[in-house]
Amino acid sequence: MNRTKYIEAGLIVLLLILFGYAFNVTMQINKDISGSGVLGQNNSPRYHFVVISDDVDSYSWNTFIEGAYTETADKEIVLESYEIKDINDKNELKKAFEMAILSKVDGVMVKLSNNELAREEIEACFKQGIKVITVGNDSPESKRDAYIGTNKFNLGKLTATLLADHNNAKDDVLLILGSEFTELSGASSNNYLNGLLETFKTNENIGELHVEYAAEKRAELIISDSIQRRSIDAVICTDPIDSLRAIKVLIDLNQVGKVNFIASSDLPEIVEYIEKGTIQSSVVEDYKVMGTTSVEVLYQLLDQNRQSAYISIPIKVIDIENLSIAE
Repeated sequence: MNRTKYIEAGLIVLLLILFGYAFNVTMQINKDISGSGVLGQNNSPRYHFVVISDDVDSYSWNTFIEGAYTETADKEIVLESYEIKDINDKNELKKAFEMAILSKVDGVMVKLSNNELAREEIEACFKQGIKVITVGNDSPESKRDAYIGTNKFNLGKLTATLLADHNNAKDDVLLILGSEFTELSGASSNNYLNGLLETFKTNENIGELHVEYAAEKRAELIISDSIQRRSIDAVICTDPIDSLRAIKVLIDLNQVGKVNFIASSDLPEIVEYIEKGTIQSSVVEDYKVMGTTSVEVLYQLLDQNRQSAYISIPIKVIDIENLSIAE
């Protein structure tokens, strides 16, 4: 009899442990879905947002989504992300938006390498009363409610100016465009290149411009091949990770000091290279601010607060001079 009671007691304890485990798992799932773990007292989110992107691995994406989750923390917002593996697959793009509509989301952030490709899908969301913003590059002819991002034309001009001001001789330039740029990127890539070329055209110290895409070939291979096959005097990288990969190749090839280098972002490693004089300067797009601003703009739109249709994210430059000032 005593043995039976011990078994029953053991089973009761086991059931309590299982119930406790199930409760903890459920709470963790709710926390992961919300991005902040705060959904209000009744665990019911106020709004449901989704980000649709074909770039969910890069530094810019990770920094952007960190900023977005930070902003959802005190706003009772569920934030999800849908990955597009092939942006040129129209069916995949359409299904992602259909999923968002069927999920009855309140707002969509479109962060593709070419948001213009989603014009029809943005229109479908508009017809369903779903607020849509484009991030990083615009689709101005679509029914999007707002655009959040840097001015790509000004970004290109600023980058070119940094290089033009530094040169004393006619230099050939290698431009490595990051994964957010492809030859099919459309407005995003073209506007950046147009800004770059406008400055280069008026500067006698700039020779030939060679454009390569990291989406097609790794940055370290691009720069290694280019140094061997061409006379490269300067390098511009638009992606932070590509910048680190490329500068390490230049160090290995003993080209530091011979090749001017303009990087991207304020990663600690890049700042350290600038302090050492290995990298000339870095152009910084604040992706975290882009993420927080995207959430805030959608939130305000849903609260019926009027928002600008074009919200520009600041661009800053880091070089040895302003690092010295900061110190």
